[in-house]
Amino acid sequence: MISVDTGTVHIAATTRTKIISLHGFSLPEHTMPISSKSVNICTYEKCSPCVSKIYSNNQICKDIRCMNNISPEKVLWKVEEILSEQK
Repeated sequence: MISVDTGTVHIAATTRTKIISLHGFSLPEHTMPISSKSVNICTYEKCSPCVSKIYSNNQICKDIRCMNNISPEKVLWKVEEILSEQK
């Protein structure tokens, strides 16, 4: 399963599902799913984590480089890494 850090990731962590969790405005150290089968991808931007900043000011972040900088190639590399471990 590939997903951003949402409830879906945490539900999947209760199963045997392999997870690639994409973190932008939250840091994986703070919200990662508790599963030995999860891999987290985060770019660790200077403005991360911004969850508390967003909700305390009722503002929405318009600078989403934290997610835009997670390249499809990096996600694909992680998928290939996980699949190669199965062989």
